[in-house]
Amino acid sequence: MKNIRYLIILISFLFVQCSVEDNAIDIDMNINGVTDSVYSVSNQVFYILNSDYDNSYKTGSILAVSKEGKKLFAQETPRMGRVLKQVGNTLLALFEGSDDEDGAGVRIYNIEQDASLKLVKSWEGKIDCSPNALATVDSYNYYAVSCGDGSLFVGDVEGNFFNKVRNYKTSHRGVFIDKNSGLIFSFPSSASDSRYVKDLVGKDECSYSEESNSCDPNLGSNEVPDEYETNKIVLNRYKEIVKRYQVGIYSISSELSKPQDQRFMFEEIDQNRAKTELKYIYDVKENGEKTYKTGFWYAVVSSEDGSIYLSRRVSGTGEILKVNINKSSIDEGDKISDILSIETIQTNSSIEASSGFTSNSFFPGKLVLVKIDGKKYLVANHFKDFVYFPNKDARLFGYSMFDLEQKKSVKGIISKNVHNSYYSLSVDDEGLGLSGAFYGNKLIPLTFKAEGIVSGWNNLDSIY
Repeated sequence: MKNIRYLIILISFLFVQCSVEDNAIDIDMNINGVTDSVYSVSNQVFYILNSDYDNSYKTGSILAVSKEGKKLFAQETPRMGRVLKQVGNTLLALFEGSDDEDGAGVRIYNIEQDASLKLVKSWEGKIDCSPNALATVDSYNYYAVSCGDGSLFVGDVEGNFFNKVRNYKTSHRGVFIDKNSGLIFSFPSSASDSRYVKDLVGKDECSYSEESNSCDPNLGSNEVPDEYETNKIVLNRYKEIVKRYQVGIYSISSELSKPQDQRFMFEEIDQNRAKTELKYIYDVKENGEKTYKTGFWYAVVSSEDGSIYLSRRVSGTGEILKVNINKSSIDEGDKISDILSIETIQTNSSIEASSGFTSNSFFPGKLVLVKIDGKKYLVANHFKDFVYFPNKDARLFGYSMFDLEQKKSVKGIISKNVHNSYYSLSVDDEGLGLSGAFYGNKLIPLTFKAEGIVSGWNNLDSIY
């Protein structure tokens, strides 16, 4: 019966716009379905985003917790919290819609000197799709939200506007902003079920010809897989599938160069705009075939040097990538390799046994950058849940930890127990972290050290 309950909770989290049960109660200072958290250095407070995907409470909340593990206060929010991000003294919270509320949207809070939260702006009901990513960057006034249907929204952290600007027609989860160029990069994820997301391997030796209604080798390659260009019927039938392997690139800088009343308006991706804003992402094999990539899951940007890290989930496993930006403006003829340099830093086959992970358990999702004694580490959440991994032996919840300077793994932490279903994570400037147990409805203190992750801190192993 417990497994059925957990299954219902996660299905609600992923797909269902739930309504409040008649016997629901106030959430108060309770912990429930934690989906995200951040740590405020200036206030030395953890902010925890509680959701209500199991219909236990009337609302969700943002719960403030001290470094001593004490609950300070809770502020009610819409029920279906998804993502929480901090930019300076501003918190941005992304919410899924529910039947009894105004719909999906973003709330903007100011963090006051006493660590309390003041609601600055609510954009509830402005998102007409199921949101899956919220991208921010330190010391930058703009943020982005992406949806499962490919919609892209842009807003400013002061709350002056929030607009839908594009629809890329396929899910993009790996979203980040480069503040130097003013570009939003959104990497394709294709679907929510990462067991069945696959890369596409194909040749690119010809281009579609209207005249011959065929893929003509005399026209050379055009980055589109040849199998989707054999004739016009095939070209039209599979054009949406091909979009699963394209990165969206949206220019905030270009919008700011327009007159005030013409900025950040919705524009369709026509053929000309696609040449600049959509770029295929692939590797080239030794035999000349291309591996077109998808399944990008989460992006994090270093506040120190702007380095970008991406997680990717494909066919039930995954990898972690480092991205560097080569250009500040995008031209029609640019390939993704002209714009970005992408380095694979960790895969399921390269994970060291000392990390505690195996090739089967490596499934990186959310990424968190941690600094310990001046050294940088990348922590990845691994969450194999009840919906997509019904076999209990395949399920796991945990964090791997990677030394970015030494380029090697250190000891992570893994659980198969739902009460320690590690999901969200935030870490302070001393290596003390709080993980949210998604199914366990509690917070789990963790200590991050150079040699790896240790359970507990301040004599605490759980906060209920």
